Amino acid sequence: MPSSASERGYGFIEFLVVMVVLALVVTLVLVLILRKKGEAMTETVGPELSLLAVEVSRISWAHKQAAFLKGKAGSLEAAIREYSSLDPDEILTDPWGRPYLLRCDGQRLSAFTGGRDRRWGTPKADRDNVLLTATVSTGKSHIQPGAPAPEWVNEHATE
Repeated sequence: MPSSASERGYGFIEFLVVMVVLALVVTLVLVLILRKKGEAMTETVGPELSLLAVEVSRISWAHKQAAFLKGKAGSLEAAIREYSSLDPDEILTDPWGRPYLLRCDGQRLSAFTGGRDRRWGTPKADRDNVLLTATVSTGKSHIQPGAPAPEWVNEHATE
């Protein structure tokens, strides 16, 4: 039988302390990884929306279909599905698998996503909101990460 404390090994309390420390470290690492993943997904929205703007411009120019761009977003989405050379399901949905909210008056295209949390009703900007405004005739676009939701987004959500 062991006679000194150094020969007895580790006790149950020491084992529990080590397990708690390991659990805390694993939790911290997972939180950091998930946060970085969310930030990376938000960063992919800008290039995706720019591609959408260029594609709408190409469709408008190639098919002389500026009229189809006016009105409700449904006609815009239908035109993209019919005429796009890209996968419409990819360019019409955000990285979280939700459809972009679209608006076009024939001259300007606007696309918006509420991001991972899909919140846009707050007056302040939400970090994962992204708004695109683009000129249809040229395909030039402006991306606004962290943008507050434009007025039309709430109208679009109730349609």
